[in-house]
Amino acid sequence: MQLLIFLFLSWSLSGQITSDERNESSQQSSPDYRIALSNISNPSFTPTKKQLESALNAGVTLFEVSSLTNVSRFSEVNISLLYNADIPYPTIRYLIRNKNSIIESVSDNFSQLSNQQQSYIAALGLFRFPADFSPNFFDAASAITDSISTIINKPLYYHSFSKENYAPQQISFIAERISAKTEHFQPSSAVVYLEPSESQRETLEALAQLMEATGSLNESIIILPAEWFFNVYEEYPAIASVLKSYTEGNLIAMPLPAETTQNTSANPEVILLFLIIAGLIIQYKYQPVVLQYTGRYFFNHPFFVADIMDNRMRSASPGLAFMGIHSIVNGLFFFTLFDYFFSGEGLNILSHYFAPDIAHSFELTIIFLAAAISGLFLHIIAILWLLLLNREVNSFSKALNLYIWPFTFSLIPTAIFIFNHQTKNIDVIAIIVAIVYLLTWLAAFATASINAARRLEKYRVLNLLFTTGLYSLIFAGICTALVMVPKLFEPLELALKMP
Repeated sequence: MQLLIFLFLSWSLSGQITSDERNESSQQSSPDYRIALSNISNPSFTPTKKQLESALNAGVTLFEVSSLTNVSRFSEVNISLLYNADIPYPTIRYLIRNKNSIIESVSDNFSQLSNQQQSYIAALGLFRFPADFSPNFFDAASAITDSISTIINKPLYYHSFSKENYAPQQISFIAERISAKTEHFQPSSAVVYLEPSESQRETLEALAQLMEATGSLNESIIILPAEWFFNVYEEYPAIASVLKSYTEGNLIAMPLPAETTQNTSANPEVILLFLIIAGLIIQYKYQPVVLQYTGRYFFNHPFFVADIMDNRMRSASPGLAFMGIHSIVNGLFFFTLFDYFFSGEGLNILSHYFAPDIAHSFELTIIFLAAAISGLFLHIIAILWLLLLNREVNSFSKALNLYIWPFTFSLIPTAIFIFNHQTKNIDVIAIIVAIVYLLTWLAAFATASINAARRLEKYRVLNLLFTTGLYSLIFAGICTALVMVPKLFEPLELALKMP
């Protein structure tokens, strides 16, 4: 792999070389460190000629693009291109099902370039953060890279976040993603893409650490987001001399901005939790029976059920109010669940596969609203289910009060989940409370349907089969589909693994 990278670096610096020169170059051991810029994360960003000249003065000799509409702008300042076809987040299933279209698309786009334009391209990128941690990736990707390598005579590469991968042999190098938030990292690849954090100081410290870590290699490429680089360059021009020295094999101290106090922004999860608690207090003030209903449900359950079925508890308004509150709790729980288990890039993967039209950076808001609305909808479906299949449940208030009050318990795992997320981030606790919360939905409906079925004089078993049995079957089916259906499981697995 190192020899392939070395030959690629030599090619991109000096153009194509003869076999004699290649043999001579491979025998040399002089280090070759390169800096590249990339606009893959923001394709709309196009650097000006002045910015490119500044980048060249900082030692930048490569620029990664996903569009070749302005190739001449880079060639004028002697910057070679990494052309990335940018196939985002491909799963194994996606690669297998779209093999022919991927090969055709990449080949057609490349063939539309003139020979001169093709000569500016140093390497061809294919994937962005694929599921290369899976052993099946080797065969799925090889079927694509084998065909492309016979059509396009360029080194192939892709972006990855996985330390251990199953890359096909036709891949010349892998651009490893490293986040600036990572502490004490050690790159596993000689080509690294640095993902900046919100803090410029933190990112510059990570860049300095990265340059030091790759200094032990014979060759390396550090890829930086172009927009971030030019913003930092305008504010701290001294970064140019640091990067230039690095490309010449010398390390000098990185000028770091002064430490700034991080502005503590309001935490939406905590705010929502307090608003829910405030809503419960207000409900208790105007409907004191709420506390009585909840206490009797958990601590005097047989009498609670008897009072409902014998029409001694007829009011539906407390249950309706709490049903609305719990819908907000449901939205908050899933907001916390996705925020805990999925990174920002992981959420992008989920939106790419399941909701491609949702604007990026709004995934958590959409998840909160979808969970709140779907929670309210499922509550209504469950209540109507009980009402229509049991003649003893002859009013909406009966079905509502039998069903809704165990959901008061769900406030406990939700609060624990939020507390854990804001403090320790202990995965075991997060998994346990998530399971407990989800089982609350099953337990609430099952308990309500069993209590109602006990009043039936006949067809009791049949009623339980079409209520508790069917509900449990649907619940188990959804859980099974999430881990067994590749269309659902593979994107979820990729998103969960994405750091």
